[in-house]
Amino acid sequence: MSAIEKQKTGFSLRFRPLGKQVRVHVPVETEEQVVKTREAVEMACRSGLFSRLSSLEKDVAQSSFEKSGFAVPADLINERFQPQIVEPGPLTLWQAVELFLNYSTIREDESNRDRHIYALKHIVRFLGRQTVVEEIWVPEVRAYMEYRKTSGAANTTVNREKSTMSKLFTVLQELRLVDQNPCRLVKRLSTKASERKVYLSYTDALELFRHLPDWLRPIAQTVYYTGMRVGEAFGLQRSRVDLDRRMIFLGPNKVKEDDRKKVPIHWELVPVLESCLTATPRFEDRLFVIRDLHGVRPPSDESMKNPWRKACSAMELHPRPRLTDFRHTWRRNAARSGIPDRIAEEIMGHWTAEKPVNRRYGSLMEDDELLEAIDHLTFDHGKTHIW
Repeated sequence: MSAIEKQKTGFSLRFRPLGKQVRVHVPVETEEQVVKTREAVEMACRSGLFSRLSSLEKDVAQSSFEKSGFAVPADLINERFQPQIVEPGPLTLWQAVELFLNYSTIREDESNRDRHIYALKHIVRFLGRQTVVEEIWVPEVRAYMEYRKTSGAANTTVNREKSTMSKLFTVLQELRLVDQNPCRLVKRLSTKASERKVYLSYTDALELFRHLPDWLRPIAQTVYYTGMRVGEAFGLQRSRVDLDRRMIFLGPNKVKEDDRKKVPIHWELVPVLESCLTATPRFEDRLFVIRDLHGVRPPSDESMKNPWRKACSAMELHPRPRLTDFRHTWRRNAARSGIPDRIAEEIMGHWTAEKPVNRRYGSLMEDDELLEAIDHLTFDHGKTHIW
């Protein structure tokens, strides 16, 4: 059920596009336009496809997600950030965010897009949309980092968010809108105390899969069996998966290394990906999506927090492992299975490692070499420990 009420500058619409009733403002002239907008937004929320919505409909959809308490889909946010003409006067933080997300190098960096958006939500919430960018200096950056620490964020998370803020100022410098980047004057937080050594046993991994919701389980299995980064798995496209060749192909804009990468598919993962390919509509290129009472939407770090926490609590895993720990577990399994380091690193993609000349300028490894390695991978190499 929905309700439409006339207001001075449009209409007030009460409806349930995501299962929870919300009230949004629709600035149109007729009730017929409100109904059309409501139907378009409800259809988009069910399908997870927002590209066909008008600018007005995208605004209503984003407000619906925010007021329902759900993470706004990255695709919807990015569609909404169109090129902005900076009006005369002080540049606000919200204007700066719009310019940043639409800047060519940031827009094309798909591997970090969701991470930037997640960080900017916290930054804008703390500093305020209307804060003048020129008033943000070293004390404000330090105050934000302290706020995030007291909120429970790990030092690595705080450093990552500071890095996003620094990139924002770098973009503004390139656009000649600011002269200096205050983030460069603030030291990163130490992460030595928070360094983790984690291994999850095969038995515990299977049990953890069992406790995860249907949408999150195949993502976790993909990270566990391939060693992929969590962000790479979240954004995996069906067009990148070739089950006949048992290979995942990632382009330079999908990985941190800024290079092409091939990831072999372990035979235990084949039926998992096959099921996802069958369940996902062909017009939806994302392989992994969330389907529940609230509609269809892409997964994100934010959407997985509660189900992951519940699964770990059900197994009484303390301290709680992280999804990325499956990647660390894969590395140990690869070493214990006798997979050469050069092949393991090629599959995982250690972007910080300096490659020798013959690898830096050489071709990608042959499929047969990668598949032979992944077929030797075994998983039962010790008990769970989280240190």
